[in-house]
Amino acid sequence: MESKTAKSLKKGIVVVLIANIVNLVVSLLRSFLLPKYLSVETYADIKLYQLYISYAGFAALGYIDGMYLKYGGKSLLDIDRKELNRNVSTFRIFQLLISFVLFLVGVIKKDYIFCAMSLSIVALNMADYYKCLFQATGEFSLYSRIMNISSVSLFVVSLVLLFILKIEKSVPYIVSYVFIYYIVWLFLEIRLNRGGVKGNPTYFSIIECKTSINSGWSLMIGTFVSTFMTGLDRWCVKLTMDTYAFALYSFAASVVGFLAYAISPIAITLYNYFCKDHENINYKKIRQMILLFVTIIIAGAFPVKFILEHYLEKYYFAQKVIFILFSGQVLYGFIKCYYVNLYKASKQQNKYMRGIIIVAISGVAFNILLYLLYNDMISFSIGTMLAGVVWLFLCAKDFPENKNSLIELLYSIILIVSFIVCGFIFKSYIGFSLYILTWIGASVLLMRESLCGMIDILIKGLKRRISH
Repeated sequence: MESKTAKSLKKGIVVVLIANIVNLVVSLLRSFLLPKYLSVETYADIKLYQLYISYAGFAALGYIDGMYLKYGGKSLLDIDRKELNRNVSTFRIFQLLISFVLFLVGVIKKDYIFCAMSLSIVALNMADYYKCLFQATGEFSLYSRIMNISSVSLFVVSLVLLFILKIEKSVPYIVSYVFIYYIVWLFLEIRLNRGGVKGNPTYFSIIECKTSINSGWSLMIGTFVSTFMTGLDRWCVKLTMDTYAFALYSFAASVVGFLAYAISPIAITLYNYFCKDHENINYKKIRQMILLFVTIIIAGAFPVKFILEHYLEKYYFAQKVIFILFSGQVLYGFIKCYYVNLYKASKQQNKYMRGIIIVAISGVAFNILLYLLYNDMISFSIGTMLAGVVWLFLCAKDFPENKNSLIELLYSIILIVSFIVCGFIFKSYIGFSLYILTWIGASVLLMRESLCGMIDILIKGLKRRISH
């Protein structure tokens, strides 16, 4: 008999997955249209702004993470409203102050991209606060709604600027993105106000702020370093190579970012699941299903290669970087879905922080060494993947009872090697066909039981959606 928690997990994955499919479609269209019709310099400025805001969460100083750990596994209805309102109000004012200070820094530096980033902080982090609240409490439909509103709005605005107003400068695009983030924040405030999460706009508690930051500081450092690792290769390209190389690499990184839309349904829902039912979890089955999933979704690199071959020729030289970065997601995607949630659910954020700092240092070392050896932007993508190997080793060391088996490691190596070979040597459609055949063969031979289980879950999920 399937437990209530397991059913909730499957429902949560389906709900978030549907939202992420919507996000994936509109984000793909936006990410291919902008580099196609904008100049390399304009596109590079937009990607630099997006790289800046990827670090906006650091301005929360662990406050959101403290809330996330505090309410993980609880129901939103069971949380004391006065307590939650105090937490929300304090964080809102805290972020307004941080945003104002950073804006002044941008004005002094006369850096309009930095100014735009600083203005985005309060809206982005408030939206992130609510998304994390919904994740922690299992309110995945609300989380999905935020994702859809944000991505669709950004897409529509980009279309208007690109095809109706025919704007070629980066400033209007960046300003419009800031505006959209504030609209999403306003929508959330109104929506939650109706649900009883109001928060006094003038209330600020030093004690509340200090408590939340202390609780989530270690996890935030780990998350920030993880984000730093995600953008490390782009920073290396930015600092050592020209604008064209940065635009190429940023395009490759943005394409790889689409995998997050596929991976996050699992990563998001597993935390709530691990918190509630950690004593009755079949870790081996979960590990193998995640591996099956991450090794099949990286096949999305082949359609991207097809687009580069026939549609975006000026970014064609990014293809090898794309395949290396995609293959690295077998490691990073698995770790974020499985091990990171184990760290959070078992309240071992200090171990998580120490491990990710070691990974970041190793990533810097790999990037520098490989660049000195080869002086090519592909060096940074290889360095990023090698850092993922180090991370996987450290995670297995921290959770020896839940580490990958030899079969699982062999499966991962076979798929990563075949993926890179198919991507580098063959045309997109031939490489895709060969890789899918390899995936099917390896999955049947090495993970037959988990493959059948994953297919069964997908069929049941589709039947439920159709019946509703």
